[in-house]
Amino acid sequence: MQAWLAIWFLCGASAQDSEPTEPLPVEVELAETKRLKWSGYGLPYAGFNSVDGVGFGAGGEIFAREPDDDYGYVVKITLSTWFTTSRNYNSHYIQVEYRHSRFHLLGRIGYQGWTDILYAGKGGADVSVDWGQREGGNTLRAPYGMFAASRSLRRETHKLYAQAYFRQAQSIPGRRSLLEERQPYGVDGGVYSDLTVGGELDTTDRWPLPNKGTRAEVDVRGGGTFTTDGFSPLVGVHAEYIHWQPLIGERLVLGTRVLASKSAGDRPYFEQNVTGGRWRDELGFEQAFSGYGRLRTRGDGQLAALGELRTYLFRTNRDFLDFTTYFSVFAEEALLFDEWSPGPHMPSVGFGPIAVFQSASVLRPFVSWGWQSETPDGRRQPSYQVGLSLMDPL
Repeated sequence: MQAWLAIWFLCGASAQDSEPTEPLPVEVELAETKRLKWSGYGLPYAGFNSVDGVGFGAGGEIFAREPDDDYGYVVKITLSTWFTTSRNYNSHYIQVEYRHSRFHLLGRIGYQGWTDILYAGKGGADVSVDWGQREGGNTLRAPYGMFAASRSLRRETHKLYAQAYFRQAQSIPGRRSLLEERQPYGVDGGVYSDLTVGGELDTTDRWPLPNKGTRAEVDVRGGGTFTTDGFSPLVGVHAEYIHWQPLIGERLVLGTRVLASKSAGDRPYFEQNVTGGRWRDELGFEQAFSGYGRLRTRGDGQLAALGELRTYLFRTNRDFLDFTTYFSVFAEEALLFDEWSPGPHMPSVGFGPIAVFQSASVLRPFVSWGWQSETPDGRRQPSYQVGLSLMDPL
């Protein structure tokens, strides 16, 4: 189960008026200079799931908004570090985001290291099988970086965006492991990079956790992988539609998402646990296919449809301890491609509370179930995953 202990802190900035030291010959109206209002939190936490085992970490976010705003943020800095007690996995990153009425910028640099990374095949029917100990025993070290930018067009609901992504991997397959047996592309590591360009429609009423509106995006990407065997190109397309509909105002909101993504070319195995999209790592990590483990492959193509019901619980608005709490249940039906074969259906169901700190930072512990079998021809049974996300299920 997931346990957490939060330590919250708040820092503020006040505006100051400047006055001329000498009288001016004409009357000048002096505008007050508004400074951003800063706040944030720190969160040491512990967790367990069937993929990572027992682990401990710390993370937090520092954010700022205009002093007259009471929701959302202009700047957000996110930091996270995580270790498992078995020392088989560690992950660290820093992310900086800037939201303006016309521009949106996001950058992330990070590192992931495994001494026992799981490999469950390329996608499709492979992911519906729990291969047991054959999945583990592999070593992977992978620093990565991402920078993305979007710009509003004449109509502010329409945007253009671009994203550059890079990952360098050092990989050693485990002896008698499924990775050693299958020898997928990238088994010995390499360097993967791509560039994504696309367009977005955003009519949401607020961010994060909208009550109504639509986010839709479509993009294309091109890149490839450098290995000891040379360079292999890759191209891909991605489309996504998310809609929020209030049923009883903010107290009950229905969210729906449809996702389609496909790539052509050699996609290295160490890059298959995430999907495409405007902000890399948003999907495929803690959202789509959540019932099948956050680090198992997402294949080279996905079709997924998800519905979520989010109900408002309560708000504790006491100085800086400002939490708005919701409860979420969600269900997803999906297909995970292996090349051009869609494979079996991959349903997920899950639930969990959502806490929004000072109307800017999302904290979502959740439990999600997928259906897996112990053998390729065996009967699939529900298997659970426990996670802690900084995003909603959509």
